[in-house]
Amino acid sequence: MNSTGDVQVLESSFVAPKKGLWLSPLDLMQGNRHTPTVYLYHRHRASSSDDFFDVTRLKASLAKALVIFYPLAGRFAVDDNGRPEISCNGEGALFVVARSHRLTVDDDEYLLRVGNGTEEDDGNGYISLPDEICVPYTRKDTDLHRLIEDVFPMLDDNMTDPDYITSRAILSTRNDCVDRINMRMIHRFQGKEIVYHNFDRAEDDPHNYYPLEFLNSLTPNGLPPHVLRLKINCPIILLRNIDPANGLCNGTRLIVRGFQKNTIDAEIVLGQHARKRVFLPRISLCPSDDEMFPFRFKRKQFPIRVSFAMTINKAQGQTIPHAGVYLPEPVFSHGQLYVALSRATARSNIKVLAATDDKDKKNKKSRQGKTKENHNHSGTYTKNIVYKEDDYDLRK
Repeated sequence: MNSTGDVQVLESSFVAPKKGLWLSPLDLMQGNRHTPTVYLYHRHRASSSDDFFDVTRLKASLAKALVIFYPLAGRFAVDDNGRPEISCNGEGALFVVARSHRLTVDDDEYLLRVGNGTEEDDGNGYISLPDEICVPYTRKDTDLHRLIEDVFPMLDDNMTDPDYITSRAILSTRNDCVDRINMRMIHRFQGKEIVYHNFDRAEDDPHNYYPLEFLNSLTPNGLPPHVLRLKINCPIILLRNIDPANGLCNGTRLIVRGFQKNTIDAEIVLGQHARKRVFLPRISLCPSDDEMFPFRFKRKQFPIRVSFAMTINKAQGQTIPHAGVYLPEPVFSHGQLYVALSRATARSNIKVLAATDDKDKKNKKSRQGKTKENHNHSGTYTKNIVYKEDDYDLRK
């Protein structure tokens, strides 16, 4: 029986085979440089469930957690036919039973209740957030500054460390919030700022009903901003599949290494192609939703965004060891809050800044009434939207 820190390993359940195991495309979308031994923690109880390693339960848990589907000990490699695989050394355990006094995020029963929509709310869909993950909201500009400091401590000393930069991000619901944070971070980042402007046009507008100024102000999902401000060593995220075979997929995270007039020199920092240098070109981009505008909108720009901050939807499927969540407005779609809270690797590595909605007085009164009834302090509340199966039936 081994013990590491405050985690006590009780027994190994399956040993990784001494061979290479082929990876599916789902695995390649994940942001890990290698797949370490995966530990599934559960609270130690007198009567532990005998079906903890039941295949059906494991698959359901992994699917909800959006983690790599093949948790094997080993490293990414390529076989003789060029297929990606996990090269196993036979020394790690596929699963282990462990006991931990400090729960990981995936083990946190609170987080599971948030994801399932069973966390107690105030009657209006607002749930209480744990005090230890909340940044106090005072309605001052310093609130966001404090969140940034919590997620990016000692930034000035770590700007050239790609592991530090790419292991942290702030998540928010909308592009305008994300752009505001990224703008702050770029201004704080050392080095010369390079600015790239895009080329916008409405293809089916022969009479020029839509002026260029209006087109430049549009920031639809999945498209880069009109003005792209970059610095050497800043993190970026790819918005399109350019060359999947060489690691340039939608969601790939990179570090800027150099600039040219029509290309950006960047380095892939996560996944199988980590440390590979690539050149990103300007390309023509259209919104994924063709009916978003009453005209066909096209933007020519580098298919990237700065990724100090990103939308919650963009972060889905990614692991961000140190994550911040910025909610100036509540979440607006199914499962968004769960996705945001479950990106970090431990509860101690996530911070949430959730604004109080002044115009929703009745929700505040309802929360205070429920707090009084349950003898708890008021705390921080935010919206949680989870549609149950019955809800879907009613919506059909």
